[in-house]
Amino acid sequence: MSVLTIVFVVVCLVFAILFLIDCIRLRRQINVYVKSGIVCGLIAVAIDTAIIPLIPGFFSIMPIHRLIVVDVLALIRVTLFTCMGMYCCSVLNISAFPMTRLLREAEERKHFFSGSFFMCVATVAALSVGYSVVLFTLISPSPSEFLRGLSESQSARFGLGGGPSLLTAVVVLEFAFAEEIIFRLGIQNYLARIFRLQGGRYWIAIVLTASFWSLGHANTLDPEWVKVAQVFPLGLSLGFVFRRYGTETCIFIHGAFNLIMMCLGSHLIEW
Repeated sequence: MSVLTIVFVVVCLVFAILFLIDCIRLRRQINVYVKSGIVCGLIAVAIDTAIIPLIPGFFSIMPIHRLIVVDVLALIRVTLFTCMGMYCCSVLNISAFPMTRLLREAEERKHFFSGSFFMCVATVAALSVGYSVVLFTLISPSPSEFLRGLSESQSARFGLGGGPSLLTAVVVLEFAFAEEIIFRLGIQNYLARIFRLQGGRYWIAIVLTASFWSLGHANTLDPEWVKVAQVFPLGLSLGFVFRRYGTETCIFIHGAFNLIMMCLGSHLIEW
């Protein structure tokens, strides 16, 4: 495990502890967001559960009691980050889930889906994929030793090898959903609230979050800096997209990017 990965894990733990303390301290203000947090947590668990029928003999690999523990922890984590993120957004006067709200309002929904949303998703995803293709073509990265070992063990246990599949698609979509809840909704707005980065200073929270999110992708490719260089611009883009379009649009962009890169990965990375 690289130093960058260790730093990322430690900072993740620190954020989780801070969020838990703040949720307890501000429980009266945050209670109003608990229902939304639980819904997001259940969605994360549902996506995770969708993997089970795609893996033959799943319960012989992961006993049901261990799966329950993993799902409960995922439910708590996503619920916690959603509640804190929504509270911070309310303080910052940002709409956390504008699409969900607009679905209930016909006139507003028509305006929102007039084309700008789809253009935003397509443009950011396409530019991010194009940049990745150019970067990987120029550098010709290879999987890190850590990723090779992880891929071999996971392929043997869960059948994740052999290129794109429905199973890997579900996995990368799960990553997109959870990461946008944790980073763009949770951490980005928490930093903005704590350091009072409203208005014109909000970009600082975006840069900090994108930097931290990029660290989580370290130790996956060789040279190590390539993966960080690939995802950092995407992190910045998602941060600014969140500010205008909210969490749902970020999830769509991140999911589209993950699916396309899943299909292109074997052609761009020398395994």
